[in-house]
Amino acid sequence: MSQNNMRQNLQLSQSYPEDDQPIVGTVAEKPIATIYNEARHLKDMSQIRKYMTESSSEVPTGAKLVWRLEQYVGEARNGSWVPASGIPYVVWAIDGKNPGSIGLPQPVSDRIETTGEDGRIILYKTDNGYPAVSFTENQVYLNLYDEEVIAGLLNPGIGEGDFETQSLRSIGGGRPQPSLQGPLLRLVEVTEESDAEWGLLAGYFNDDDWNYNSSYGFNASYESTGFVNSNKMGPVEVEKRMSVQSDQQFTMILKQVVSLGGDIRKLIEADPEEFGGYDNWVAEIRNCVTETQPRGNISYTIHNADGSIAGKAVTGANGEIKLYAGQYATLNLPEESLWTVEEDLNVTPTYSLENLEENTGGSRMIKLDENLMLINAKDTRVGYTVEYYIFDMIESNWSMREQYQRTGYAGEIVSITEADKDFAKDDLIFLKDDERNILEAELKEDGSTTLKLYFTLKQAVSYTVKRWYGDTCVETLGDREGNLGTMVYALEMDKEGCFSGDKYYLDETDERNSKGLLLTLYEENNVLNLYYKKYYTVKYTDGAEGEAFSDESHGKLRAGDKTPAFTGTPERKGYKFMGWDPAFNPTVSGDKAKNGVITYTAAWQKVETQ
Repeated sequence: MSQNNMRQNLQLSQSYPEDDQPIVGTVAEKPIATIYNEARHLKDMSQIRKYMTESSSEVPTGAKLVWRLEQYVGEARNGSWVPASGIPYVVWAIDGKNPGSIGLPQPVSDRIETTGEDGRIILYKTDNGYPAVSFTENQVYLNLYDEEVIAGLLNPGIGEGDFETQSLRSIGGGRPQPSLQGPLLRLVEVTEESDAEWGLLAGYFNDDDWNYNSSYGFNASYESTGFVNSNKMGPVEVEKRMSVQSDQQFTMILKQVVSLGGDIRKLIEADPEEFGGYDNWVAEIRNCVTETQPRGNISYTIHNADGSIAGKAVTGANGEIKLYAGQYATLNLPEESLWTVEEDLNVTPTYSLENLEENTGGSRMIKLDENLMLINAKDTRVGYTVEYYIFDMIESNWSMREQYQRTGYAGEIVSITEADKDFAKDDLIFLKDDERNILEAELKEDGSTTLKLYFTLKQAVSYTVKRWYGDTCVETLGDREGNLGTMVYALEMDKEGCFSGDKYYLDETDERNSKGLLLTLYEENNVLNLYYKKYYTVKYTDGAEGEAFSDESHGKLRAGDKTPAFTGTPERKGYKFMGWDPAFNPTVSGDKAKNGVITYTAAWQKVETQ
């Protein structure tokens, strides 16, 4: 049972009979069979959750995630981390992949579990959501590597020296430091044993109760309550250039930054002049990096200098990337993660590194020293706006009802969703044909892209259809209904044979029609005007009362249509066929029509017999 978002847990356990054994004996022997139960509150010393960045895709159900709990043994600065066994914990699932979308926790296990000798905690993405672990008896820290912080936790009375001024920023930014209860424990992710769908570490979630806000960044602190991973990948290039000809293979080492001693994101985006120049700025960034770990089994493509592909490989167990002179490697690394790359000079002792270049611009790569580059696989998303508009009946104009901010990637096409169309669907109707809608657009890098949707209130109104022939209103229909603010169309029944049999058709080219054969409905005076023309019939007759051939007719022809040819043979005994009267016109025209009928009469010349 859980209360207050996992903060208070209640455990019920049976103490007698022991080991869940049944009651023995008969009712006569034991008229009152009693089971003694114990109830106790489970403390929630640490809650560690798994989050994904907003740009990450959903992790599939069943994906395995491996954490390891470690205990610090020995004295400060001289100790080591070993697997922590026998530590109690409870596993939960939380609906929602990122801090802005978390839901209520659901228990995954029906009992308290304890870590084994290897300290591993095996978790899975379930149908109920993303995993979370409550440590009921112990305070647990995330990826704790900073020796100064460790010393401060082991020796709370360290005073006002270096720990207070330098390392306290790593564990709370000036907040009161918690007193250590029990062993010093840290939780780390075992990336090589976790499924690839979890991506890699991109930061930590800080649930800052002191300031009543929540955010995530890359520096772990004592109020950090979750690992934030990213599985949204972005390209990075690593190149080996040579000033002399060489067939030697060189080794680069790729490592991921997993622990920081400050807010490196703000430092990276800051103006170097704020720190007294570029070199001082880089030194601040370098001092923030407290722990890096090599990452093996990361795929990369090897390119030759001309861009052709030389092969594919994966990083070695120690993060090795193998390149020949002039080649470069392209890797896809999780966005928002931090990495370092350096050359292993021990592999090629006969060569010396002359220079390390930042060739991507901006803050994507930062040279930390002569053989160490920081790769900032930063989130390159830009913002855009989605706006909902409705018609204001009082002001008689359109006003913005709601506005939402979303993110995407510059150059991609962003579009409205089905959920956007169903906005307040119980009260509003989406005007899908409104020409003011902006339903998709290419995302601009400056974040100025705006999508717009127009809605109207659900309110039935009537409208009239008037059918015109020339300047005469031939028919008026006033029994149709639509919704206020929506557009109504000329129906199929309006376009063909709608009145007076099949004599008329809707002339969609007539400019007097309601624009586009559409009508926007208002509260009153709604009229859909439709203009018609007559159909024509082409009739062929022999002019001899059927002596030569029977009449042949072709109906429902429009002006401009091709005139149907006579299908018979114009023959008459004693006469020669001379053509048609009037002269045959290959295009239907009403110039010679009478009552919509264009009559072609056969012309004959009598043949004199010898």
